[in-house]
Amino acid sequence: MSDDKEQLLTEQLKTELHENILQLNQTHPLPFEGKKEKISNKAAISILIKPGQESPAELLFIRRAAHPKDPWSGHMAFPGGRHEKEDHSFRHTAERETFEELGLKNLEDFSFLGALSPVTTQARHLHQPLEVFPYVYWTNLESFKKGYFQPDKKEVDNYHWISIEHFLDLTQVSMQSVSIKTKTLHWPAIRFEKNKIWGLSYIILSELMTLILKTKSARKLGYLPFEYWPTASPFNPINPSNS
Repeated sequence: MSDDKEQLLTEQLKTELHENILQLNQTHPLPFEGKKEKISNKAAISILIKPGQESPAELLFIRRAAHPKDPWSGHMAFPGGRHEKEDHSFRHTAERETFEELGLKNLEDFSFLGALSPVTTQARHLHQPLEVFPYVYWTNLESFKKGYFQPDKKEVDNYHWISIEHFLDLTQVSMQSVSIKTKTLHWPAIRFEKNKIWGLSYIILSELMTLILKTKSARKLGYLPFEYWPTASPFNPINPSNS
């Protein structure tokens, strides 16, 4: 495929993904935009997308720094964090946390595409459920100048741009086992190098991949239908043994 055709497909994918997200937002309106209200146990994350040299799209994941007090220590995740009372919206939370973790001053090189569905996690280390709001951004930059990203080493061990083809490679699908009291739950996961993307990040990724694979561009690229992408429910992990 020529470079011109690849660029055209990338632009089409961006446009169609934006349309799919806007359609989703009509069903699930953007939350807490500009309101002042008491918020407790909320968080927000940013999904940053760019065209790749060998892929129409790559997603940015961070590997969280190891910390004994961080329940997500060492996990692969989207950049983001807890909502603070000073934040005027959950989108502001996502952007502020992304700036802090990746050392960005702004997202002026990224276009805002919209919000995905909020996800609630009931992880065993939390005293109450945590609701997470995902926001999607796209840049046309394929590469960045040295120093564009300056991760906070206290929070981020490293960051990676991962092609959407990697998530479509079913040989990378794995499982993550988690023991909770007397039960062992098995969650779908995607391997990346020596790490796994699972749990909350996988659930958010699952909805994004569904929206990508529903585009006409995805069919032109020969991607598998979205029905075949392994999905996960936040409330129904695979638990064959109940033991």
